[in-house]
Amino acid sequence: MYKRIRVPLDGSCVGEGIIPYALVLAGGLKADVQLLRVFSLAPLVGHYAVAGMDWEKVEDAMRGETDACLEEVRSGLSGEVTTVTAITVEGLTANSIITEAA
Repeated sequence: MYKRIRVPLDGSCVGEGIIPYALVLAGGLKADVQLLRVFSLAPLVGHYAVAGMDWEKVEDAMRGETDACLEEVRSGLSGEVTTVTAITVEGLTANSIITEAA
């Protein structure tokens, strides 16, 4: 029926509290778990608009930090029965979650 359970995370302990439930659900369905975290440059662009700002470096730094956080969460689940993967997406949070779900 379901092959993957996608778990959007926001980097908080409260958000990560859903992971045990997702793992139980995935185990019962024999589905994989995919952790998803979205980061956005949009709030920074207007607030920190500086001529000559290297936004690619800013994006790379934010993606690297987000990837590292997700990997830390994912690696902590390594003993689980199901496969757990993690992806990072840049964009507006709600839109990105819906796009990834499609």
